[in-house]
Amino acid sequence: MSPTDKVVWFTENEYSKILDGLVIVCVDTVVYDSEGRVLLGLRNKQPIKGWWIFGGRMRANESFTEAAKRGLMRELSIRTTQEPKIVGYYDLRWDTREEAPSSNGCHVLLVAMKYKLDSSISINQIDSSHEEIRWFSQEELRSENLNDYLNSVLKDANLF
Repeated sequence: MSPTDKVVWFTENEYSKILDGLVIVCVDTVVYDSEGRVLLGLRNKQPIKGWWIFGGRMRANESFTEAAKRGLMRELSIRTTQEPKIVGYYDLRWDTREEAPSSNGCHVLLVAMKYKLDSSISINQIDSSHEEIRWFSQEELRSENLNDYLNSVLKDANLF
């Protein structure tokens, strides 16, 4: 059975209760190129407003790799057969979230992956959760005021 064969959706109220009581697993991917530049998206939704990597919640019966590839396709329209590599696991606790009550925040287990973008692939669209995407050089990453969690992921990916 593929992960998309049996996708269960929740009402907004049900999902808010889930966020209040459970840790959510997310798989987010650092996209980088042969020059060591990192692609970040400027998110416009909580819990991560600001520059971040690409991905989202993991679905039932989905592997980390499947979740990473689905996230790259959904957020950047990148379809790949290349296997993203695991960078690490992170315990993220956010003070706010998009869903009501937003002040309850949420707790996320992040599985961070990394994916080297082939220079022949162009990114020509992004999803609605991002205002923009931008390539950052190593120097720009160090001078940018990035989220502490993102700094940790980039360091562990040897891209910072």
